[in-house]
Amino acid sequence: MKKNILTVLFLVSISSIHAQDFQIKVACVGNSITEGFGRDNASSYPNQLDALLGDRYNVRNFGIGGRTLLKNGDYPYWNEEIFLLAQDYEPDIVVILLGTNDSKPQNWAYKDEFYFDYADLVDVFRNLASEPEIFVGFPPPVFQDAYGINDAIVHNEIIPLIDSVRTTLHTFYINFYDNMTGMGDLFPDGIHPDAIGYGEMARIAAEAILHRPSGVITYFYATLEVLEEDESAILYWETSDSSVVTLDHQVVAAKDSLRVSPTVTTEYVLIASGEFNDTSMVKISFLPSGLIKSFSAQPSILEKDASDSAVIHWQTTKNSQVKFDGSAVYANDSLVVKPNETSVYTLIANGTVADTSYLTLRVLPPDQINRSQLAASYSASSVAIRSLIASAFDEDTTTFWLSNGHNAEWLMVDLGRELYMNRIKIIWGTVHATSYRIEAMDEQNKMAVFTTTAAGVGGIEDISGEAVKCRWVRILCLKSSSSTQGYEIKELEIYGSSKVGSGILGDMNAALPSDFKLMQNYPNPFNPRTVINYTLPVASKIDLSIYNSLGQKVTTLVSQDQASGNYRVEWDAHGQVSGIYFCRLKTDKGFVGIKKIMLVK
Repeated sequence: MKKNILTVLFLVSISSIHAQDFQIKVACVGNSITEGFGRDNASSYPNQLDALLGDRYNVRNFGIGGRTLLKNGDYPYWNEEIFLLAQDYEPDIVVILLGTNDSKPQNWAYKDEFYFDYADLVDVFRNLASEPEIFVGFPPPVFQDAYGINDAIVHNEIIPLIDSVRTTLHTFYINFYDNMTGMGDLFPDGIHPDAIGYGEMARIAAEAILHRPSGVITYFYATLEVLEEDESAILYWETSDSSVVTLDHQVVAAKDSLRVSPTVTTEYVLIASGEFNDTSMVKISFLPSGLIKSFSAQPSILEKDASDSAVIHWQTTKNSQVKFDGSAVYANDSLVVKPNETSVYTLIANGTVADTSYLTLRVLPPDQINRSQLAASYSASSVAIRSLIASAFDEDTTTFWLSNGHNAEWLMVDLGRELYMNRIKIIWGTVHATSYRIEAMDEQNKMAVFTTTAAGVGGIEDISGEAVKCRWVRILCLKSSSSTQGYEIKELEIYGSSKVGSGILGDMNAALPSDFKLMQNYPNPFNPRTVINYTLPVASKIDLSIYNSLGQKVTTLVSQDQASGNYRVEWDAHGQVSGIYFCRLKTDKGFVGIKKIMLVK
């Protein structure tokens, strides 16, 4: 049975520690009345609310103009990216202020769905891991019917339905309507407040947030959720004024902290009683000595006959006695190994408990190693909301990298070392590139085009070619199969060898250019950066410069002797005006190439 923690532990004042470490996050969800003059404008009501609540609160504006609460409205809030961002913010408090646009005739035709859609929205936020408090807002009065917005519907139909949601789902509420009646002079168009009106909204919201009914838990959390031997954590909590609060059945202050040092996994329960009755629980896991926390190798696969090595890392809990393949080692350490064939290593930890773990380090022929799995890092031109770049390299075809845009977008891999790539496998999602090219760049910044495709078909594309020396590999998507959606790549696999002549690779000379060429920049048009590629079949002194439409030189990108090869240069046109420019490549061998490029801001 758990001991009475209040007899063996000591209270710690929250005022000196907590105020510096924790902020209460507030998400303001709504339409143009929430968005105000702009989300970053200091006069919008969420930003004025942030100032009123003070440093302990962090208020974010997630409003977007013209949106409805109704899923079948003309512009549902549900369909917006900012709705996802509001959830990803993981707020502690959510203020919902929607309904004004729902009063329009084309939207209120679906009035029978309003209550259920509102209840669904409350549930979406209530089910977040942060378990936020929900405030539903009664919209401000409509002082002049306009844009199809109708005050009678807002007051007589929409607000009663919101109040029913409040009663049924036990949310809090902010009554902007009644509190702003008679303030028509603060609403220039009859619907949207001016800066002073937004200040009144912020004051009304602050009053509701700061003076919640008794029995509400504002937060309850631990500084550490996992402890080992000889470690402790601090529990912090705050409840609304006049609450009666217990922690594990012991009466405690409404706002305080407690240091705990459990020796088993323990759940702490905080209960606040009053007008509301709120319960929150914090679980702290305890890890005894003798547990293995991690045991891994980097890289996890080695190339056969390449004299490669790997570093094996391990971590165990405090006070553990550890053996690696039978030899005593430190509890947390690493070891360099260089096996000639696939090998299995054993780690044993002893303490309060005993634990054993096995690690298989594979040694494979180069054509069996997907190098993107061993990459040092990944990057992309853009990433859509809730998409991850690493999803294109996780060997899971149910996940994918999704770009924001559907024009020129790129995905790049840093292999962590120079290799000779000879094969690329692309597994596309529902949207693929009909035109793309795959580029390789070595550690001397020499760029080579591995393949160019103007008729991509999607699905699985497996491309083999002559070996190209590279450290970085990039797929540049130029044209999409969709006019509205970003590119989806489920997996981008890269194959090659650490050396030429392994039997699967061609002659590297095939990758050397045979002509002087200045390629069209990409993207084009661009803002503000673009990439320029060119090739030199022989060593040359070159001048690569940018000129404006009047023939005046804007900048010189390269002016030097260069060896034969493929080159890549980026121009950052920040500070230049929109318009037509010309890129000129001139060599001492008599070659002059000019490309027209367009900067659009």
